[in-house]
Amino acid sequence: MKTKQITIVPNDYVDNFLPKVSPEATTVFLVVCSYVGAWPRRARELSVRRLPELTGMTKRKIEKAINDLVEADAIKILRYEWPTGKVDYCLEVNYTDPDEEEAINE
Repeated sequence: MKTKQITIVPNDYVDNFLPKVSPEATTVFLVVCSYVGAWPRRARELSVRRLPELTGMTKRKIEKAINDLVEADAIKILRYEWPTGKVDYCLEVNYTDPDEEEAINE
């Protein structure tokens, strides 16, 4: 395995969400983190359309995994409407940067 990128997974997910969600939800979460939590960053969010290719899972399992993660408040779904009228749904890790939170509380 040769790579210069690392994936950042919030400790909160491991401590609080991992015991509560399905293995499929964890797979989806890790793939989302690999895109939005990678260092150096690859993207801010990940299109839902890419998940079958990236996870090897069926669309039905992915939909259930996404619903589990949204209900657990681990991710959020963002809706984009392109000028062409095409609609795209992207996933973003529901994460608050501790440095930003500290600055808000000061």
